[in-house]
Amino acid sequence: MESSPVQPFHHLALALLLFVFSVSVSVTEQGLVPSIRTDAAALLSFKKMIQNDPQGVLSGWQINRNPCIWYGVSCTLGRVTHLDLTGCSLAGIISFNPLSSLDMLSALNLSLNSFTVNSTALLHLPYALQQLQLSYTGIEGPVPESLFSKNPNLVYANLSHNNLSELLPDDLLLNSDKVQALDLSYNNFTGSISGLKIENSCNSLSQLDLSVNHLMDSIPPTLSNCTNLKNLNLSFNMLTGEIPKSFGKLSSLQRLDLSHNHITGWIPSELGNACNSLLELKLSHNNISGQIPVSFSPCSWLQTLDLSNNNLTGPFPDSILQNLVSLERLLLSYNLISGSFPSSVSYCKSLKIVDLSSNTFSGTIPPDICPGATSLEELRLPDNLIIGEIPAQLSQCSKLKTLDFSINFLNGSIPAELGKLDNLEQLIAWYNSLEGKIPPELGKCRNLKDLILNNNNLSGIIPVELFSCSNLEWISLTSNQFKGEIPQEFGRLSRLAVLQLANNSLSGEIPTELGNCSSLVWLDLNSNKLTGEIPPRLGRQLGGKKH
Repeated sequence: MESSPVQPFHHLALALLLFVFSVSVSVTEQGLVPSIRTDAAALLSFKKMIQNDPQGVLSGWQINRNPCIWYGVSCTLGRVTHLDLTGCSLAGIISFNPLSSLDMLSALNLSLNSFTVNSTALLHLPYALQQLQLSYTGIEGPVPESLFSKNPNLVYANLSHNNLSELLPDDLLLNSDKVQALDLSYNNFTGSISGLKIENSCNSLSQLDLSVNHLMDSIPPTLSNCTNLKNLNLSFNMLTGEIPKSFGKLSSLQRLDLSHNHITGWIPSELGNACNSLLELKLSHNNISGQIPVSFSPCSWLQTLDLSNNNLTGPFPDSILQNLVSLERLLLSYNLISGSFPSSVSYCKSLKIVDLSSNTFSGTIPPDICPGATSLEELRLPDNLIIGEIPAQLSQCSKLKTLDFSINFLNGSIPAELGKLDNLEQLIAWYNSLEGKIPPELGKCRNLKDLILNNNNLSGIIPVELFSCSNLEWISLTSNQFKGEIPQEFGRLSRLAVLQLANNSLSGEIPTELGNCSSLVWLDLNSNKLTGEIPPRLGRQLGGKKH
């Protein structure tokens, strides 16, 4: 009987399959040809360095089992291409020498383990490696100067949260042609980065994170040669000097974070040239001075503008906000910014947080902020020169959670309309000249946690409707003109931690129901016309203070 013409192909396919998955060692004149068996031998050599495997993830790494089914190992065409042992709580003094023979390995992830690794081991990584994740791995020592020339195929390298130290090599980014993302944050690098050599070798670089180190001196303007840079994070260092004007050339820049440094000078107007792509600009906690440049007006994609904790002066350019339709966070606190409250906030439909605390803003709170800024959740204006009344129209921003108007010159009464704010958690307006009664409508704000209205001219009785707000944690009504008795309904507030009613005209007995406030740690009833004793149960509150 003639054999089927399909049979030769069947035998050929079977032979190829056996060749690919063979665990035998192929021999040539040059020695061993890398195979799945040599891959297995390399992994078993790496396993020998592991001194503690509390989860037993490597227990299945056995010579008599196909390495492609070992925990954390992935193969392609019968060769090891990925090794992922992230978060396995492995411990040991390791090097990468055993892995250097894994010539098909493209991704290595050993993050979140308890190794001890000398940084020189980075020079013995597999040549073909593209993805390297070694955060929280216990690497210590200086970054090798030839890191990228020894690993020329690296595309992604995360060495964050380790103990890498000493100076960053000036040549670090040379020969880094393929690198797209480099994360060296949360290490112990010291010294200057002003000499960092950046030529045309970083054309692929889109993310560079050197945050939370001890880097000093000025920011190298040549970083603008990384023309595809999208995310640059140099925050939490000791950098000085000015923001390079050349950063305006970074036409793909999306996130720039230079916060928590010692940067001086003005914000360069050239940064406005990056507005076509800019999503986040964080320059807080520096020594930046001058005025906010109007060149940010075209930044229609900008979501976060954080210029807080600097020495910025001059009036806020109100025209900027008219085009910032994507803005979600406007943070200008702790500066010296003057002028009127920026009424163009009403143009920002996506705006969630406005923080103008501790400046010299003046004028009134514009009534048309709401419902224009329909997404507004936090409005913080403390420690300014704001006058006039609290606008009732704020009730039209239904997502509001925080209103902080403390230390200003506000007058008039608290609008009853604020009771419509179902999401309101904080109403803070201490040290103003507010008058009238606390509107009972505030009892409809069922999520209210903090009611801080001390040092005003408020009067009348404490409305019992407030005690429908069962989430109240802090009530401060000190130094007003309240009269009448302390409502026994305070006993309903099981979460109440601070109750300050001092320096009013409250009378009657101290209600025993206050003893039901199991969370109360601070009670101040001084300078009233009260009689009776403080409930003895309050003395047993952990950390309690009574005045």
